[in-house]
Amino acid sequence: MYGITSKNQFVYDNMKDPSGEPRRGVLVFKKKTNAVTECEALNDLLTTKKTKPYSVTKISEENMDNIPDFGFIVDGVWKQKL
Repeated sequence: MYGITSKNQFVYDNMKDPSGEPRRGVLVFKKKTNAVTECEALNDLLTTKKTKPYSVTKISEENMDNIPDFGFIVDGVWKQKL
């Protein structure tokens, strides 16, 4: 799986569950091409700001500790932390 990072931290987003309650999760994609596409879209939004661009990071056991405990958004679906 591949996550989107900024300044070496995983990027998260908010979405609502079926009951309308907000849920937060790290943006994760099963395919690297999907992660790269989303990353490029986020970087396009940054063209007017002077911030470091987003990048794609492969999720491994070494960097799993850098992922917050609130969950994942895997290919647009919220899931509990694996």
